[in-house]
Amino acid sequence: MTSRYITFGKGDKPLVMIQGLNTNGIKGSSIPLALMYRLFSNEYKVYLFDRNEYFDEHTTIEMMAYDVIKAMEYLNISNAYILG
Repeated sequence: MTSRYITFGKGDKPLVMIQGLNTNGIKGSSIPLALMYRLFSNEYKVYLFDRNEYFDEHTTIEMMAYDVIKAMEYLNISNAYILG
């Protein structure tokens, strides 16, 4: 999980965007997503994480939230705005 993310923006405030279940394979799509979310890029450093590739019917919201927490810890983000 920790290596499957994109980031863009030049702001000094971290913003973690949680896009839902359709973000498997996000690596390499930073330009189109940055264009879509450009209104955030001046004020925030935006982070978008892939969901776990092993998502199945037994995966809970708590498990998905834990994945986001672990990714934030990996990137030394201790406090962030969350949009999702």
